Amino acid sequence: PCCIDSPNPAALRRALEAHKGKALINSISAERERFNGVLTLVQEFKAGVIALCMSDSGIPKSVADRVEVAVHLLERLNNAGVSSADIYFDVLVQPVSVSTDNAVNAARAIARLKKECPGVHTICGLSNISYGLPKRRVLNRAFLVQCMVAGLDGVILDPLDKNIMSLLYATETLLNRDAYCLRYIKAARAGKLAD
Repeated sequence: PCCIDSPNPAALRRALEAHKGKALINSISAERERFNGVLTLVQEFKAGVIALCMSDSGIPKSVADRVEVAVHLLERLNNAGVSSADIYFDVLVQPVSVSTDNAVNAARAIARLKKECPGVHTICGLSNISYGLPKRRVLNRAFLVQCMVAGLDGVILDPLDKNIMSLLYATETLLNRDAYCLRYIKAARAGKLAD
């Protein structure tokens, strides 16, 4: 499905009306105005939704606070008829150039979310981790593996980066998410894997 991204509910509506099949809306949060504006669209179009772990107080600092926001959001979304399987939590990755514990905290938040909110998915914007640093792709690649081990289900990344895609296929295989290594073998045969 297409992931439709806009802070404007009217723009989201227009895109959802044009979309064929089930869409994914980016995004809803525990912020009162944003929640109310997007929830009706999720319900009306039976769309999946990316749920940001933030509230009217902003982005929580600690792992526990992010999970608390997620649990609260999950409860509200479930009570509104949104299935856990249609929710993709974004723990809001922040750059390691700002605080060197941001990568570890993001992975911990992903792992705790998967444990405390069964049935939901996790997703992140991968390149946020490397903002402001040289050789960003190196950090992005390492961070992808770290997050996948923690339980990451979806990711916004550069699909033309053969090295990161190779790590994605390999990590999926090593995490037992690729039955009989078929996707890995198919990618290798298609020349999609870097050496």
